[in-house]
Amino acid sequence: ITCDTIDTETWSYPYNTKVRMLKHELWFEYILSELIPSVQKKMDNQDKWMVTGASLGATHAANLIFRFPEQFDTLLALSGIYDTELFYGDYHDENTYHNNPCAYLKNMPLDHPYMELYKQSKFILCVGQGNWEQECVESLKQFSSILYDKQIDAWCDFWGYDVYHDWPWWKVQLQYFMEQIFKES
Repeated sequence: ITCDTIDTETWSYPYNTKVRMLKHELWFEYILSELIPSVQKKMDNQDKWMVTGASLGATHAANLIFRFPEQFDTLLALSGIYDTELFYGDYHDENTYHNNPCAYLKNMPLDHPYMELYKQSKFILCVGQGNWEQECVESLKQFSSILYDKQIDAWCDFWGYDVYHDWPWWKVQLQYFMEQIFKES
């Protein structure tokens, strides 16, 4: 299932962070309360879902699985930003916090009930080190350190300096990692 974002009204919109984050939460609500139940009913399947994305889609995918591990159990995130502080300016509230995986995971206690769900999940995060990937590289380094500190097993993969932030590489990465995921299933 492919679900479009509303990023032009949320993450990319240059004004009013409070309203942007409220709209983003409504998008999550749509996914969790309408899209997934509808598909599960049509497929007669209640299994957990895999979530994937590239660039800002990777950010959303990671945020979905780490916020809602009862619904998702596999992540493939390509070239995402996991410390989303740069999107908020000076504004902070509960929604900006809960949409910043580096912030809420860093503060999550090791005995939180989600930790057990994370141990049952598969996490793959990848980034190239070429053009337009610098912020993503730094973000994944920071996030991988938090995951390690929280004892969350994740495959954090840094590809070469020729691997740039765009679809030709994401297609290669997607095929490579999907083969790995389904080989292990």
